[in-house]
Amino acid sequence: MMSKTAPHPFARAVAIWNTAPTGGPGAAKAAAASPAERTAVFQRVISFYSHTRREEDGAREDAELGINRLCFSNLFPCTIHVSAHVERTAAAAAGVSQLLIHKELVDIDYSSTENLFQAAKCANLCDALFVAHALDSREAAMFGQGRMTLSDAHRERLIKYGANPDDFQRAKSNSWKRTASGYPLMREDWDSIKPYVMMTALRLKFDVPSVGAAIVQTGAQEAVNSLTALAARDENILLVEHVDRDRQWGDGLLGEGTNMLGKMLTQLLWEKRHGCTYPLDLAWLRRPNNTVAEYP
Repeated sequence: MMSKTAPHPFARAVAIWNTAPTGGPGAAKAAAASPAERTAVFQRVISFYSHTRREEDGAREDAELGINRLCFSNLFPCTIHVSAHVERTAAAAAGVSQLLIHKELVDIDYSSTENLFQAAKCANLCDALFVAHALDSREAAMFGQGRMTLSDAHRERLIKYGANPDDFQRAKSNSWKRTASGYPLMREDWDSIKPYVMMTALRLKFDVPSVGAAIVQTGAQEAVNSLTALAARDENILLVEHVDRDRQWGDGLLGEGTNMLGKMLTQLLWEKRHGCTYPLDLAWLRRPNNTVAEYP
């Protein structure tokens, strides 16, 4: 849980991307810009974490900006649909033949970006289907992170999807762990492919199309409206997942984390404003956030 007394980051000037845009109506203009013109001075930092609660200061700022920061959480309820065309386009951007290794994960609805992300992580189809169809966003996160205690009903559902009954470990009466470690088996290429899975999920949620992909608006309108409202403002905004327990997708509270989720959302905001699409800059995504924003 985020500490209410945790210091919030504030803005500093940083280079966002050194890569040229790959498409979109504003791509030619953006590609011609000098490196200095592709450097953003962030005038505002918006911190987020929970999908259900926000501090009073955050609520007041949201009212001022016309947004709801709760929607920036991956656990925010938001139906998204991955078509075969979107999957192929995203896979090509990642340089792989398949973004989703199970064909059963294509052309279905997911109840949140977290459900899509955790389903894509699973090496076994039974686990992927369980995440996609049987869990809410909070449960999906817990299952993928090896923190979920399974009920008898959960176990039976997984077995129905094809899980081996011998793989489960009894935790206590009427409860189970998915494996001895608690984690479902993860696909071997997950570390390299997960940024592209996440960006695909976010593009669907916030209705920011990838190059050549006709993405139908399937995200919650509140999420789309919030990003659009920020893109329309005459200031550069850095989004930060401000949380102590996550140093990869979040900032680790004091900026030692990379804030990959916040940086991806910042990229989508930039793309929506300028009408162009950028490839992922993995080096920038993996920089500690205290090199991007200053912390008290």
